[in-house]
Amino acid sequence: MKKLVCFALFMVVSLPAFSDFEAGTAAANKGDFKAALQEWVPLAENNHLEAQYSVAALLFSGQGVKKDLNAAISWFSKAANNGHLQASYTLGYIYYSGSGVAKDFDEAFKWFLLAANRNHIEAQYSLGTMLVSGQGGTTDVANAIIWFTKAAEQGHILAQYNLGVIYSSASKIAQDHQKSLSWFEKAANQGHKESQFNLGNVLMSGKGVDIDLKMAREWFSIAASQGHIEAQYSAGYLAHQGLGGEQDYKQALGWFSRAAEGWDRDAQFHLGLMYKNANGVAQDYKEAYKWFDLAAAAGHTDAHFMRSAVAVHLTKEVISESQQGAQSWFDDNHDTPHKHYDLKAHKH
Repeated sequence: MKKLVCFALFMVVSLPAFSDFEAGTAAANKGDFKAALQEWVPLAENNHLEAQYSVAALLFSGQGVKKDLNAAISWFSKAANNGHLQASYTLGYIYYSGSGVAKDFDEAFKWFLLAANRNHIEAQYSLGTMLVSGQGGTTDVANAIIWFTKAAEQGHILAQYNLGVIYSSASKIAQDHQKSLSWFEKAANQGHKESQFNLGNVLMSGKGVDIDLKMAREWFSIAASQGHIEAQYSAGYLAHQGLGGEQDYKQALGWFSRAAEGWDRDAQFHLGLMYKNANGVAQDYKEAYKWFDLAAAAGHTDAHFMRSAVAVHLTKEVISESQQGAQSWFDDNHDTPHKHYDLKAHKH
């Protein structure tokens, strides 16, 4: 009988509170955030979870109201301690990123852990990231694997990818290529291009698994279609060599060209080879020189030799024109997103 009474009392008290919260939500949807705050604050003071979180979010963002980081964190903390998962995760993120506060990895870890233990996927992934990098303490790969696995089993793509990386490199745990392949495949099937590229590498190298050049070529092509530069080069290379399928110079030229636009020096070098050797294109020593020149400038060691090899077929005037073509390409593509082989700050 006591349970029935408690339930009845809860229903009587909660209905008006719910109504007030909805009124606040309606006001917020209309852009009247001050009115929303007025509706939510009394509810938050009476331990209404969503109201506490909503007040915190509003004060944190300062959207339509005066920004108050201290009050926001206080409300996030109350909501989190009362069991609000997103509030716990948000606090973790605030302290991890230093959003409006000093970075504090210990605080971030505490709040992520609270949410992760309640099965918050992003918090589980965040814990794994902190543990594998040693943020806020010592590196703990074994524990990172536990949290990454919890998130990965619920479909978290980056957790799956990170498990693939950990099991493939395995500097502090036993290397397991089968597990690495499995996690890369799960993330790859969800469209993660880095996992697709890594899956292609695993299948091409045969490290711990059977070599499957056909599947490697397919995965490289899938990642390449999403703009992965190294995958574009790899797909081009397999097509150029006829590995994992028929030799296809047209396809190779397409992939090498796209990778070259991303400043991949190997792709630039192979474009030079294609024009030098007339692989699916008309022989063009001038064009070959241009691509060898660009590859050499990016640090490709063999490109220096090949540039000299084609130079003997060209006059000084044509070499000068080719160099100008390389410089023009360099200037035109300077602002194109590309990778740097030298990670130090520099100017072109």
